Amino acid sequence: MCITTTIHRQVIRNADIQNTISAIVGNSFRSLGHRFQKIVLRRKVFPYLGKITSTGKEDPTTSMCLNTDEFVEARIKMINGETANLQRNNFYPTPVRCYCGADSNNVFVIDSDGSLYKCWDDIGHIERAVGNINTNIEYNSTLFSYIQYSAVDDPDCSDCAVLPICMGGCPHRRVQSLPDRCSEFKDHLEEFLLITADNVIKARSKENENVQAV
Repeated sequence: MCITTTIHRQVIRNADIQNTISAIVGNSFRSLGHRFQKIVLRRKVFPYLGKITSTGKEDPTTSMCLNTDEFVEARIKMINGETANLQRNNFYPTPVRCYCGADSNNVFVIDSDGSLYKCWDDIGHIERAVGNINTNIEYNSTLFSYIQYSAVDDPDCSDCAVLPICMGGCPHRRVQSLPDRCSEFKDHLEEFLLITADNVIKARSKENENVQAV
């Protein structure tokens, strides 16, 4: 993966830069983080990792993708590493209403022809389009498969302990019957809670030091 970043620090307001990561680009995030620091973007840009997933056995990128365990390992290294001060504290699990924009009612992806999709992984598959910006939204089976889903009624999810912070996992992988759709918190909740607790302890310790110094 090649990352090219050109950002004017006078015009940027606030942005999240999704840095996709695969098994062959282990140092890309670190180098990107250093570049952000050099151009004084520490308070305006908040990089985070985005997990790349394959679409099936015939997908040529399958061998380059990290599985969930590998991705969590990379993310924890990022949290504890040199780029920790560039990140928002978004690794503490909180209840969600939906997993992402794909299963949200008011989020769509638009391709170059104006076709509307619920997920960016559907782009290029016109049969999965749910309308066009030049016409209207089509209330077809693809749209309903995304927005009518209820994790509470899903036998794979209804009794899951992390249901409130996952809500069924990746909608696209669910719709396409692909594996590995669950949130990373499902098998790694304790690790993220320990990181959060450690950060809280460090923050309180620093506050006490500041009070004592005064």
